[in-house]
This record gives sequence, C-alpha cells and structure tokens, in this order.
Amino acid sequence: MSSLFFTSIHVLFLREHNRLANQLQKELNTENDELLYQSARKLVIIEMQNIVYKEFLPTLLGRRFMEKYKLDLVGASKYNPNANPSVLNSFATAAFRFGHSMINSLFKVIFTNQEIFWRLSDLFNGKKFNGKHMLDIEPMILGLLNQKAQKVDGSFANELKNHLFTEHSPKQQTHFGGDLVARNIQRGRDHGIPDYNTFRKICSLQPITSFNQKPIEMSREMWRRFQSLYKRVDDIDLYPAAIAENPVDSDALLGPTFSCLIGLQFHNLKYGDRFFFTHRNTNLNYLKKSMLEMEERTLSDVICDNTYIEKVQEKALETPNPVTNPIKACRIRNAPSQTSLADITNIKIKEPHQNPELQRVPKSLDSPDALFDPSSPLRAIQDPTVNTFQTPSIFEAFRKLQNRNFQRSSNKSGSKPIKFLERFDQADAIILNP
Repeated sequence: MSSLFFTSIHVLFLREHNRLANQLQKELNTENDELLYQSARKLVIIEMQNIVYKEFLPTLLGRRFMEKYKLDLVGASKYNPNANPSVLNSFATAAFRFGHSMINSLFKVIFTNQEIFWRLSDLFNGKKFNGKHMLDIEPMILGLLNQKAQKVDGSFANELKNHLFTEHSPKQQTHFGGDLVARNIQRGRDHGIPDYNTFRKICSLQPITSFNQKPIEMSREMWRRFQSLYKRVDDIDLYPAAIAENPVDSDALLGPTFSCLIGLQFHNLKYGDRFFFTHRNTNLNYLKKSMLEMEERTLSDVICDNTYIEKVQEKALETPNPVTNPIKACRIRNAPSQTSLADITNIKIKEPHQNPELQRVPKSLDSPDALFDPSSPLRAIQDPTVNTFQTPSIFEAFRKLQNRNFQRSSNKSGSKPIKFLERFDQADAIILNP
C-alpha cells in the first residue's frame, strides 16, 4: 500500500541524497557523477541505519529487547559471517505489518494558515485533488510530525477494513474497497507461514494447549474472539494473534512474538551486513569524516535540512512534549560549524530550473585522469595504474542522449485543475524528439 505520505518521506531522503552530493562536489572539487552518487549514497545509508537503530527500533521494541538482540549502536560492532541478513518470510509477511494497526482513518495536513484532514480512502486509485498550486511535501510531513498514531492492537481503521484501494476513476468509481487485514491473513497462508503457536515456541513463549489456557500476553476479550473464530489453537494465524498481544514493556509498542521476530531480523541485518557502519571496516579515507558526522544526525536533522519547516521536535518519531520531546528551531539545532562537512552549506530546496547544476547526467570517463580536478584532494589517493572508476558503457548512452532535445508535452487548456494523484497520464510524459 502506498500513499502521498509515503511518497513525501521518499522525496525527503531523495533531497537529502542530492544535498549531500552537492556538498561533496564542492568539498572534493570533482564533477564525477558516479563518484558523487555512490559517496552520497553511502552517507545516506549510514543516516538511515542510524535513524532506524537509534530512533525507530527503541520506540518499537523498548530498552529490554534492544539489549536482548544487541541492537544498540554504542561502541564498535563486528561482522558475523554466520548471520543471515536475508529477510525472514515471517517478518515480511506478518511481523513488519504491525504498522497497519497504527494507521489513522484521517491524515492531518498542516498549511501555513490552516489544518485539514484527508480521508485515507480518498488517497487511493485515481482520486484528484484540485488546487491553484502543486502541493509540496512540507504540509504532509508537518501533519505526520503532529498527529498521534493508533496503538498496536487488534483494532484497525475502517478505511483499511472496508475501503482499501477504493476506486475513484470516473469509469469504475465505487464506494467500497478491500480489507487489508484479510489480505494480511491470506498472504500468510499463501506463503506457508506457520501458526501462532509455532512461533510462540520459537520465541521461547509458553505453548498453548487449549482455548482454556489463555496466554498471559493477551486480554480475555481478545482471546474469546479467537476462540469463537478458530476450532483449534494450532489453527490460529500468526498475524492477528501476535498483533493482539499486549506490549512487552511500558516503553515498547509490540507484544513478545512480534518483538522476537523483528528483533531477530534487525539483529541479522546488522551483524550479517559486512558494511554496517558500526563495524568500522571502511577504507574510504576521503569519506571518513563525513561518515562520522552522519552517525550524529537524526530524522529531525534530515527534515530541517531538506524542507522549509522551521521547527521540529527532537525525536521526530514521537509526539512533541515540552519536557521529554521539546520542539526546537532548525537553525539552532544545526548551527553551522567550520569543521563540519555536513554543515558546509544550508542548501535551500529550489525548483529544478533555478539550480540546473543538480540535474546531472552520468558521464562516461575514458581514463582515471578524468576522475578528478587537478586540485582535488582525491588526486593524492588515486592509483594512476588502475582505472577503478571506469564507468559502464550505459552511461555513454546517457551522455549522448544529453545532447538531444527533450520537450515536455502538456495540456493546452489552462483551466484544467491540477491532478495530484492518478494513474500515468500521457500528457505528463517526457518524450524524446526523433
């Protein structure tokens, strides 16, 4: 499932990548697009890993399970060749879909002078939002920052249970949609996910032998619901039962079964990744300073540096609170430092035509001598005998295309309202002149 709010987060990190690439271009004095792209990508990966393990997982699992699965980022870590970093079927199909229980039916959007709410079903399949100006990501991110999510439990928003992917196109308009919870349950069965009781055993929880044995992790009311729906305890599906468990601790959101599966998954993702940033095994000397700075950045910093939002709470994933999570001005949080690469410049988000140098097309490099400007600090670490950064031939094709004329076809009518969310429109395509 996707929505405009997911897209706003994608755009946020796309901006962050381009912001870092722009800073690196100035710092390293090179126009090598492939080097800038890969270097910025490396920094964004560190940022994302840092945000996930330092901000997201502690809120989700709580301190006890963070320590149990060694997910803290304190100190250096070591790569474990026996850890399997591939995604568990139970994680992808059930455990990491816990967030569906947290979704609101209405999403807050905050503009300068007003707050409005969008109904979730209005964001599916062909819905059109009309307005005088194209909507940017800031109103949606502000809404996400200031709206509380639902609890992780056995309850789901009506928009997900009865109006999932409601059709809004004129030819197929309906007033009903799918059921996301039913899809999740059926997906688990299609994937051959074992039953809830099996995962209780895997996670060292007491197995259930009959419906007379209510698990201590679940309320009586919820257990009676399962008793009315299933004939045997070994038939209970993983997703609905695990999501109905009570949180393991007061500082956690999930019950023990999902905490176990998610903790195990992120443990393997950390220790089974040879390049996880806390393993400290990189030889990219020219990036070491920047990589260390990425470890101190938070999601709030990313929002501040890539949007027009002026104030953000310290912990972006938690509700603002004057004492525990105060809102601070971005310019104070990210005061410029003469020694910090990450703060060389506070680039403002501009329209593409105002900043054409950001619209790079990868160039094909014929020799290692073409990699860096003569004054670049990377020249000193370059091996003149090895063309390490030889660009694939496809980039040569892109470079040739760069010299051809492009045009954007558009509707002639100026009165047609802007369409923010609909299927691919041929009028919006970028076409290449023959």
